[in-house]
Amino acid sequence: MVTVTPSTGFSVFAFFTITHTNSSSILPYSALLEKQMMAYINSVLIVIIIAQQETKTIPKMTVHRKTKFFCLNQWHSASELIDLEGVPLWISDVQKVVRFCLYNEKHFAFSTSGSTGKSKVLEHSRSTLFASAQATIDYFDLKPGNTALLCLPAKFTGGAMMIIRACLGGIQLVLEEPNLAPSGLNHIDFLPLTPAQYITSIEKGTLEGFKGVVLLGGSPISAVYDVPTEQEVFIGYGMTETASHLAVRRLGDKVYESVGETSFRITDQGCLAISAPHLSITDLETNDIVQLMGPRSFQFIGRVDFVINSGGIKIHPEEWERILSEHGIEALISSNADPKFGEQTVLVLTSTDQVTPTQEALSFLPKIVRPKKAVILDNLPLNFAGKPDRIGIKEFILSHQDLLFQL
Repeated sequence: MVTVTPSTGFSVFAFFTITHTNSSSILPYSALLEKQMMAYINSVLIVIIIAQQETKTIPKMTVHRKTKFFCLNQWHSASELIDLEGVPLWISDVQKVVRFCLYNEKHFAFSTSGSTGKSKVLEHSRSTLFASAQATIDYFDLKPGNTALLCLPAKFTGGAMMIIRACLGGIQLVLEEPNLAPSGLNHIDFLPLTPAQYITSIEKGTLEGFKGVVLLGGSPISAVYDVPTEQEVFIGYGMTETASHLAVRRLGDKVYESVGETSFRITDQGCLAISAPHLSITDLETNDIVQLMGPRSFQFIGRVDFVINSGGIKIHPEEWERILSEHGIEALISSNADPKFGEQTVLVLTSTDQVTPTQEALSFLPKIVRPKKAVILDNLPLNFAGKPDRIGIKEFILSHQDLLFQL
């Protein structure tokens, strides 16, 4: 007979007593069965102990008492927010992140942008996400009771990380359905935006008199708007793999400075490698070509994925697109196969109205970079994150040679 008696002094262990009986109505307890039973009990105990140890190592989080969410015309605590039912999908995405903060979930999954290929899902640990959020809180000196506005999709890194910062830092977060023109910015202390939202806000005048901090991310910004402003406007450098930004720069300043314990080096290929102990990142090699200004700062040049090799000359499209942008031309530089030089640059426009002014602006580019052919695409193909799909555009050019015309 097996008797199991719970112990009073331990949460995991129990006293197991195995007794034999001489009762004729019960079969004799064999030594083999006893051995098998004890082996089974030991295996169960080991599983329980390991599970408890893993639970103890996962950072727990109590949402800051000052954290509030303004949603559906009223303020809610974190627990009140996640209890709301029948909400739109964009609020449901917010609830998912808040639940992650409230409950002791180990990991959170994000989708990558797919800038250089297919989008994929990446998981980050609880400790990594909290460390990233705390680094941003410290860098921008955010305080409990500060107010931020979230007008970014919570299912992507930028929006989700703002929610985690709010929960961790006691920030009051105003929730607004994602759109190009956020409203009600007068009393906002911290405002994460995409460059497209920032430009639209400037055009509509909603940023006039804004006294908080604007943090841009998600895509590059046009050189026309990459200039010093009266407001504190920063643009972040980071990726899904780094759990949001790990370097920032002010608009008009070309040099990115690290956030948190992040440091940089250059690989043999001239690309940026990142180490960030607080995010458990060691020597993460990127496809970004940079000029290193120091161990904690760099200047971005372009992506090695998009480099055009024309007769042995490496052309970085982003670098020259910025020059065109400074002269009022918003266009992409792609490439086409060339029997003599391997590749030749191709200018991608979105309207025939751009052709004449573009021909004038091209004089500001070196001859080796200057596209001799162009193609017009009414709508640029976009990738999963809403960025221009450079790979798709290049494939389109290669398969639609009849649409190319001479500049």
